[in-house]
Amino acid sequence: MRKNNFFIIGCQRCGTTLIAKWLDQHEDIGLNSPIKPEPKVFMKQDIQDKEEYFGMVFPDRSKDLILGEKSVSYIEDQKALERVLKLFPDARLLIFLREPVQRTLSNYFFTVNHGLETRSLEEVFVHGSKEPPKPKTLSVNPFDYLKRSLYAREIQRVLEVFPFEKLEVLFLEEFIDQPLAVGRRLLDFLGSKDQPKHLDTGKMENRSIRDEVPVHIIDHLRSYFENPNKDLETLLGRKTPWQKT
Repeated sequence: MRKNNFFIIGCQRCGTTLIAKWLDQHEDIGLNSPIKPEPKVFMKQDIQDKEEYFGMVFPDRSKDLILGEKSVSYIEDQKALERVLKLFPDARLLIFLREPVQRTLSNYFFTVNHGLETRSLEEVFVHGSKEPPKPKTLSVNPFDYLKRSLYAREIQRVLEVFPFEKLEVLFLEEFIDQPLAVGRRLLDFLGSKDQPKHLDTGKMENRSIRDEVPVHIIDHLRSYFENPNKDLETLLGRKTPWQKT
C-alpha cells in the first residue's frame, strides 16, 4: 500500500530545488529523480492509473517511501491541479514563498541569464514594455514576473481545487533562519517520522547572476506589493517574515 504522496507546486525562484533536495535526504521520503528537469506530467496529460504515474516519475523508488514530485508550474495551471486531485485526492501540496521583490528580481535575472529577456529593468517594471516572443517549448510564460509574486491570488487558484488542510505554505526566509523547527513542521505535515536534516544554504542552485538594481526600481516594487502582501497575510492568517509592521 503506497503512502500519500505530495507535490511541490510553487513558487518559482523560492528555493524549491534546495528544499526538494533537503527532503530527499530523509530516509522515508523520495523525490522525483532527477530533480531537473521537472516532470510536469499533469500539465501534459490526464493520467488515469496511479501505477502508470509512479512508473513515469518514480521508476526506481520504493513503494514504502513518501513520494514527492517537484513541478512548480502546477500552481499556474488549474487544469493540472484538477488532474492531480482526480488521481490523488489525498495528496499534500507544498508552496514555498519568498519576499516578493527579491523573488521578482530573481525571476527577471534568471530569464535574462537564459537569453529570453531583452528588456531593461526600467522597461519591464516601470514602463511595462511589450514582452518578447514566448518560446513555444515553455509550459508557462517566462515573463510573468509580477504575477507570480501575487501570492494570495496564486494560492486562491489552488484553493479552488484543493481544501486548505491539504496545503502547507512555508516561507523560505523562515526555513533558512529556523531549519530544524520549520523542517519538523514540514516533515510532520508529510507524515515523516525522520529527524530534520541540516539545511545547507551554501548549495542553493539556480542562482541568477544579477546586475545592480537601482533603488527606485526596488522602491517601485515594494510599493506595488504592499497591498498584495496584506492580502496574503489575511489569507494565511499570519504575518509574513518580510513585513515590518
